[in-house]
Amino acid sequence: MSNLRVLTAKQAVRIGSHNTNPVSAHAFSSLEDLHQLNLCCIGLMYLTNHMFSGLQSLTHLHLQINNIHKINNSTFLHLNRLQKLDLSGNKITGIAGKAFGNLSNLQELILSMNGLRSLKQEMFSGLKNLRKLKISSNKIAHIAHKAFSGLSQLSELDLSYFHLKSLTKEMFTGLINLKQLRLGMGVSAPKTPPKFSPGAFENLQSLVTLTIFQCDLPLEKEMFGCLKKLTYLYIGHTKLGKSPNFAFWCLAGLTELVIRNCALKCLDNSMFFGLKNLTHLFLFSNEISKLENGSFIQLSSLKHLDLSVNDLAILTPDIWLGLENLHILKLIRNKVMSIAFDYKVCPHFCFEFDQLCYVLGNCFCVKLYELYAFLYKTDHEGLFIP
Repeated sequence: MSNLRVLTAKQAVRIGSHNTNPVSAHAFSSLEDLHQLNLCCIGLMYLTNHMFSGLQSLTHLHLQINNIHKINNSTFLHLNRLQKLDLSGNKITGIAGKAFGNLSNLQELILSMNGLRSLKQEMFSGLKNLRKLKISSNKIAHIAHKAFSGLSQLSELDLSYFHLKSLTKEMFTGLINLKQLRLGMGVSAPKTPPKFSPGAFENLQSLVTLTIFQCDLPLEKEMFGCLKKLTYLYIGHTKLGKSPNFAFWCLAGLTELVIRNCALKCLDNSMFFGLKNLTHLFLFSNEISKLENGSFIQLSSLKHLDLSVNDLAILTPDIWLGLENLHILKLIRNKVMSIAFDYKVCPHFCFEFDQLCYVLGNCFCVKLYELYAFLYKTDHEGLFIP
């Protein structure tokens, strides 16, 4: 590490040898014009006080995949131009209250794959220009109220693979400009999935994309009531509670909805009420065995419907009522014995009426733009594919 003092690269430096000893204070003081410093994968165990003093031009600092355990208050004291800090893949369990307090220009902070167990109230103080915060794959079991209150410019938050027991609206106080949010329980977390309190998303009115997996999400009528700007919603491997009727009624701007591996069994015409602008609906890998007539009648803008890997057997024409703009239907790995479509109901979904793609007994299926109707069993008598 002694050669660090004589390196004079203007834009980047990479330290390649392994060294478990702490880097001394002022070790980089001669590199005042340095823009990027990469110290990943070198076995660092400690970040000493004033370690980065003299790096007044540094904008990117990479410290990922080391053995760092804690961050002190004065570690990043001199890096007021830093824009990206990557601390992922370490063993960090403790961060001092104002460790990032001088990083007023930081735009991206990555703390994924560490050992953090809680997010304290002042942990992110001073990060007034932070846009992206990634804290996935930690062991976070507690988030203090207003832990993110100083992050008014944050647009992307990744909290996936946590150990939380519940999620409340107080956790997200101050995130007035958040656009993307990922939430989900970790593989090694307790078996009981975390529960969403009523109004959990109340402080996230700017949210555009929301990903939720491995949680206990009661799809009540007001669950997403404040998310007027949401365009993408992913719900996977999640306990949905009772039948989610009218759960999405307020999401008029939603264009893509994914519900997978949630053990859905039946759809009725109230589930998707209000989704007038939805264009893509993915319901694969559930247990759907029944589609009531008019199940999709509210989805007049829908173009892509994926019902793959379910237990569907009989599909009647009235199921597709309202899908006049549907272009793509996927029915891969179901138990479909008969498929019937009315080309008058789905005019944009059809080619010429006399172009048949499936004949199953006496059931005729009109050729569509793209019909993915691969059968669960392919040896039915009478199957004919021209």
